[in-house]
Amino acid sequence: MPYFVFCAHDRPGAGEARMRAREQHRAYIRIAQDGCRCVAGGPLMDEGGAQMTGTLLVFEARDRKAVEAFVSNDPYMGEKIFAHSDIW
Repeated sequence: MPYFVFCAHDRPGAGEARMRAREQHRAYIRIAQDGCRCVAGGPLMDEGGAQMTGTLLVFEARDRKAVEAFVSNDPYMGEKIFAHSDIW
């Protein structure tokens, strides 16, 4: 299966919402779904390395739609923390 990268940048002021959903998000990405599993990832950090500013995840998936379905159910999406995101 091919690999895909999901990259998302937080909206301003999303830090509290991010922390509220973080443990649920971390548990969620460890569970493979039909045709999609997260193989690596972590937070994007500010230049000083002190504050999380986004998310980068690498997926092994049958297609882009499987990745879209996976990330659409991520607890971070429910908290609406991202200003924008991309899948490559």
